[in-house]
Amino acid sequence: MAELTDREKKIVCINFIMHSPQFGQVPIDLREQMLMLAIKIRGMKYEKEEMLDLGEALVKERDMILQTQIGWLQKHKESVKGLAGVDL
Repeated sequence: MAELTDREKKIVCINFIMHSPQFGQVPIDLREQMLMLAIKIRGMKYEKEEMLDLGEALVKERDMILQTQIGWLQKHKESVKGLAGVDL
């Protein structure tokens, strides 16, 4: 199994705590405290600016992936025709 770097582990924490539906109803300030605690418990250094930067990059990359996939699906409608739940 591949080992994640501390930076990659932080990205996973950000995605799970700040952007997942499981914590969607939790106030943002409490999620930030949860993130800080999760990072520190794992023995990593928490820096707010780094977390904001990684979170922004995560959202930007997720949006790019989504746009790329939507573009591919629209361009290749015939390839996915007949798949359940796909309406292009």
